[in-house]
Amino acid sequence: MMLPVLTARVGPFLLLFVGFSGCASRSLSPEFTDLSKIYGDVCGHALGSEISDENFRASGYLSGYEPRMARFNAGLGGWVAEVSDIDQWIQVRLPWTIYVTGVLTQGSADNEYYVTEYKVKYKPEGEHWSCILDMHSQPKIFDGNIDNSTPKINDFRPAVLADYIRILPVKWQGVIAMRLEIFGGGCEECWQK
Repeated sequence: MMLPVLTARVGPFLLLFVGFSGCASRSLSPEFTDLSKIYGDVCGHALGSEISDENFRASGYLSGYEPRMARFNAGLGGWVAEVSDIDQWIQVRLPWTIYVTGVLTQGSADNEYYVTEYKVKYKPEGEHWSCILDMHSQPKIFDGNIDNSTPKINDFRPAVLADYIRILPVKWQGVIAMRLEIFGGGCEECWQK
């Protein structure tokens, strides 16, 4: 079977858009973004086009910067929290239960606002939230962005089985603002590392 392959340029990066079938508890429709080929050693595939607008939620937001605007590189300004404090979060409900292998973040498309550190929580449907932990069994603090436009990818090893992913900003530049992409699927090797 031939997979569609398209290319696009984002800044200094050449992106490859490749079809895939993925590994999930339900069948996937074709997906054409595999940023892991460009941004490093993350397993899985970008899930952005599989996630509908109503599956983006947040603790609060400024008018014109709703959670749905957090889609990575969608030409939208991004999500901007109504208040910039450590009680803010943005959440994505995934369209199926899947092993989540990483997250890519980017700051606001409109301003020099971005998140520099964050935590990640996840949960399968009907269960309690869990934090991704570091090697000391403490909530892991992920390095975020260094500016508003350069994408930053963080992988989860091992991957986490989830229906929901919640990002909790810890530190930020200016105000809390974010665009994101969730990676999932991948191979069994990724899930167990």
